[in-house]
Amino acid sequence: MLQANSPVPLYRQLYYQLRRAIEEGEFEVGRKLRSERQLAADYGISRLTARRAFDILRQEGYVRAYQGKGCFVAHSASHIHDSAAVEGFNAATIRRGMTPTSRVLSCSVVPANTKW
Repeated sequence: MLQANSPVPLYRQLYYQLRRAIEEGEFEVGRKLRSERQLAADYGISRLTARRAFDILRQEGYVRAYQGKGCFVAHSASHIHDSAAVEGFNAATIRRGMTPTSRVLSCSVVPANTKW
């Protein structure tokens, strides 16, 4: 069940529940998940809240969405975790549909220690 008074947003709570079910093998690869509309009705949440949970699952590679067909479990948990372990930050970010960026937080010249 989702906790309305939790500091964790409802979409995150739903995401965590679905992710846990996938990782623990409750949902096998290829299984069609309940629709956004069905989850919204089941949990008493908005369809947008359910969609945000699915969006994160899709970005992280847990599910694949097909227009008009629904969301399906994409990979086993071991595949998801194994590929992330050998994949660099940039590659993982790009695979999730995002753009990796960096930002210089500070820049200074430090003289070398001559005692070494």
